[in-house]
Amino acid sequence: MGNQRRRLDGVYSPVFQKSSEVDWFEIRHEWEDLTGKKLHYSWWKGIIFWILLVGIFVYLQAGFFNLYFSKPYLEGKVAEVETLAKNLNQGQVSSEKISQAEESLNNLKIATQNKGQFFVFLSFNPLFKGKVIDLSRFLLVTQRVEAIKSLILQITKKRPENLREWQFDFWLAHFYLKEMNKEFSLIQEPKIKIYYHVFDPRLKQLKTDLKFVQNHLSEILWALGQIGDRRYLFLFPNNKEERNWGGYSGTYGELEISKDKLSFFNRDIYWLDWLVRGNDVNSIKKPEEANDIPTDLAPDQKIFPESQYTWWYLRNSATSLDFKTNALRAIWTYKNVHKQNQVDGVIALTPDLIIDIFKIIGPIEMPDYEVTISADNFRDIVEYKVEVDNPFKKEKDHSQSPKQILADLAPKFFAKIESSSIQDKIKIVEAVLKNLKDKQLMAYLENPAAQNLLEQYNWAGRLKSYPWDFLAVYSSNMNGCKSSLGLERKINLSSNIDEKGLVSNQLELEYYYKENPIRFGGKIDNLIEIALPKGIVLKNVTKNGEDFTAEVKFSEEENKTILFFLMSLNPLEKTKFILNYTLANSASKDWGLLFQKQPGIEAINFRYNLSSSRSVKIPEGVNENLVLSSDREFKVNF
Repeated sequence: MGNQRRRLDGVYSPVFQKSSEVDWFEIRHEWEDLTGKKLHYSWWKGIIFWILLVGIFVYLQAGFFNLYFSKPYLEGKVAEVETLAKNLNQGQVSSEKISQAEESLNNLKIATQNKGQFFVFLSFNPLFKGKVIDLSRFLLVTQRVEAIKSLILQITKKRPENLREWQFDFWLAHFYLKEMNKEFSLIQEPKIKIYYHVFDPRLKQLKTDLKFVQNHLSEILWALGQIGDRRYLFLFPNNKEERNWGGYSGTYGELEISKDKLSFFNRDIYWLDWLVRGNDVNSIKKPEEANDIPTDLAPDQKIFPESQYTWWYLRNSATSLDFKTNALRAIWTYKNVHKQNQVDGVIALTPDLIIDIFKIIGPIEMPDYEVTISADNFRDIVEYKVEVDNPFKKEKDHSQSPKQILADLAPKFFAKIESSSIQDKIKIVEAVLKNLKDKQLMAYLENPAAQNLLEQYNWAGRLKSYPWDFLAVYSSNMNGCKSSLGLERKINLSSNIDEKGLVSNQLELEYYYKENPIRFGGKIDNLIEIALPKGIVLKNVTKNGEDFTAEVKFSEEENKTILFFLMSLNPLEKTKFILNYTLANSASKDWGLLFQKQPGIEAINFRYNLSSSRSVKIPEGVNENLVLSSDREFKVNF
């Protein structure tokens, strides 16, 4: 029995014996003797097992072979979804596009299943490598973008009593942004992940914009007429005839907005002159109401003497370098001299913004004038129709407005903006922001909080306060010729800082009248105004190498010293002014220069040369030729 036990132990623990020592036939009989049961070998079960195993293997191989030979078809489906994803990434996001992408993605999944491929194999399939999953994630991101756009449109339609709903919508938009970033972070497919690098700046900008709106919601609602009705005075300065607020404004308008309505009109600005002087077109008599202008709004008589300049007309209100001061003077004049409505703010925009919007919305047909206006011809057509081709100019019919084409264009222009797609509306907002930065669009608002917001983002055209060096050069066309776009200018400022911190500057101003205007040009007679730090000591001024110091006059504005003089240029003529002066303030550990570009003018050639006997860290842009379309600060560290 002990021997039997040992042999049974060998059955239960065969690992303790070598395979050559095991007699499996004896083990079977011993088991039968011990248990009284016979062991039967079920050969048919083995056959079934092997048939199933071979069947599964063949089935899987057939699926993979089917998939392999269907690879071009499936790759085409993947490419189709990738194309849709790329289109969505490039800004062509709409509910219809997203639905197409979603449908294409689902078709890809169905096609994959029909070709013998199961989703359990997607993770290691060499064809996909997670591509379908990544495309699904990208599709979710685009859906979030569309949801945020819908929220923004929804927000603009809400009434002020739904302020809490506004706040919830902004919170929801932030949540969508968070989810979008999360989905993007999970994407592994390189062809799709690369979209993130293009898309990510847009997400960051969108997040910044949402935060801006959320932080300043009450000011924005006030400005948009959602908290009380608003009325704005619009000015349309023509930067072909440069003035301090962007150009000479021959047209004005009023925009009235409230919760339920929006109305706008525009007129020839000389209609306001007629209200003051009547039919006596040569009259420059100052109206009695103009004598009551507040002292802080009265024009500087040294620069604009009343005997030569009728500042009391709205069209001549831009006598200051600071847009806020000009806007306040315009509001006062509009109400008290011209007897028009009280307004809540002033908005000035040059043709540059209109042209940028035309580039987005496309041309507008004007059959009554037999023209089609586009971004390419807006300036030329409007200028010709206003200055030449109209009954007022051709037939001396004073009952007709020479600027009727602008009045007829405005409703079509706004209607086309209103009917544009959400993508184009976003582009229009971007164009507005660009023109605000470049000072082709400026605003003043009577609401202090809203005005502070404009000034914070440099959208108010203010002559800024700055603790160190400062420069702004303004030019006003005084003879009415539409010639300013033909005026090239270069500004070079060279600063030397000695060991004691004394700053000596040399300012070079070069002007070249590069065109000979045929229709509306002629000789340039411009007033040049230069804003410098208060207390500068002027050493000398030359014009084309000859002394010009006696022709330069002094004034003050916004805690700045203003130098001003007249400049005349014939077509194709050049002139150069050189001013040498020292600053009242010394350069210490911190120093810098703020250059402010004149509103309305195109990009300007500027160079800031800095030298010092002290060790100084030269910032980017210094000692370089720059083309500036907006303000620029140069920060210096010793």
